[in-house]
Amino acid sequence: MLVLYNPRSCIEGRRRLPLTLLALGSQLPDASYAIVDGNVAGDRAPQDALDLLRKGPGRPVLAVTVMPGNQLERAIHDTRFLRERVPELQVIWGGYFPSLHTGTVLASPLVDAVARGQGERTLVEWLDTLETRSFAGIAGLSWKDGGAVRHNPDRPFADLNGFAEFPYHKLQDMEEYVVRTYLGERTLCHITSRGCPFPCNFCAITEVYQRRWLAEEPARVARVVERFVRDQAIDSIEFFDANFMAGEARALAIAERMEPFGVRWWCQARLDTMNRYSDETWRKLRRSGLTMMFFGAESGSEFVRKRMSKPIGTDEILECARRCRQHGIVPEFSFIFGNPIDPRRDVEESIDFMHRLKLVSPECEVLVFMYTPVPQPGQLFADATALGFRFPATLEEWAEPRWVRFMSMKDAQTPWLPEGLRERIADFELVVKSRFPTATDIRFTRPFRALLRGLSSWRWATRTYARPYELKLVHRLVKLRSPELQGFDAPPARRHRPPRMRTLEAIP
Repeated sequence: MLVLYNPRSCIEGRRRLPLTLLALGSQLPDASYAIVDGNVAGDRAPQDALDLLRKGPGRPVLAVTVMPGNQLERAIHDTRFLRERVPELQVIWGGYFPSLHTGTVLASPLVDAVARGQGERTLVEWLDTLETRSFAGIAGLSWKDGGAVRHNPDRPFADLNGFAEFPYHKLQDMEEYVVRTYLGERTLCHITSRGCPFPCNFCAITEVYQRRWLAEEPARVARVVERFVRDQAIDSIEFFDANFMAGEARALAIAERMEPFGVRWWCQARLDTMNRYSDETWRKLRRSGLTMMFFGAESGSEFVRKRMSKPIGTDEILECARRCRQHGIVPEFSFIFGNPIDPRRDVEESIDFMHRLKLVSPECEVLVFMYTPVPQPGQLFADATALGFRFPATLEEWAEPRWVRFMSMKDAQTPWLPEGLRERIADFELVVKSRFPTATDIRFTRPFRALLRGLSSWRWATRTYARPYELKLVHRLVKLRSPELQGFDAPPARRHRPPRMRTLEAIP
């Protein structure tokens, strides 16, 4: 029995379709596997997996998708739980963390193999050879050979359009994944592409996909949206691609196919790419329902941006913000503070730039992260290692609270970032998010937004960020949500209304 397992991410509200497991399941016969999603099953997920492994036919096999941070901690805990109770269990991990830290994963007795990178066909071939253990010819696989660890050559990337569409019917209840968000009452998610063609050296996607961008055809994307509208009565969708807008012709074709469905949508894009789009394309994207876009602004310091291999000037960020405002699309701009070389200059120049950005686009969302190194070639990681940064050597160390916080990109505790500077970043973040309350937190009433703005306006105007005790008190009384970590879901108790089914004929 094969169990495809998604460990709980431990983040409130993050009930998103387990896209990685659905991608794997699309390559397998229906009767050969079951899906266990920890984000729905919660604490009972390991027991659910155990029951399936014990009762199912054939050899017990566990395939786990693993992202860094909270999910990694649960993956370690749950894999150990199942290993101890099913001695003959075969375990394979895949996803960003094992692809980047393969040696550390396979040094643990918990895991037998790792599917690196695009793992659908790697998993199928590994399953087919479990009896004979003839793993040497499986591209993209790292595995244990007695006391040694073998790393087979990388697997060539495959066209997504050659894969079967996701088997949503294998999920127990699709309604569990319909959430209420800023976009609408009934939101689902999808991913239409993988990878990114750009060389940013702080990003795990660059290392895993080697600057390849693999994209679904527009007609295939439209079929998914049509299915969600017909079967789940959605009114909104999030596209979790790393770079949805990498191709203008494709983005335009998707928008034209989506317009009849009347859904609002969100995606991630690269701002210099969007600056090259024509005004007509922008208008058609907005008309199709595009409501918000996420951009990696990364830094307001030109010095730091060069070290990131991100040759986009701050003027281009401002131009993108202007165009978003012109077309009625809300931009989210992420900033990474605390880079290794001269972090104080990085922080101060980024803060100054955010004041300029808010003058151009007061409605823009600002997301603040701390720099956390990614193991890949490039100046940024070289800077980090030269200053004494080292990754944990064991999975047990990765599960320690310090490293779980590290991978959230909110509490990095890197050796080059002193405590005083970390406090300044946190204080500034609280001020900017109070002065400009996020529109994505749909709990906020107008009076509460006015209160936050009133308390923080003088701080923003005078650039006085230190010791914002009054804002911390409000934060304690009404926990401000962090779109960086929680997305923009409503609290779980108000996730969504009962569906009002829509027929495609009724869609204008």
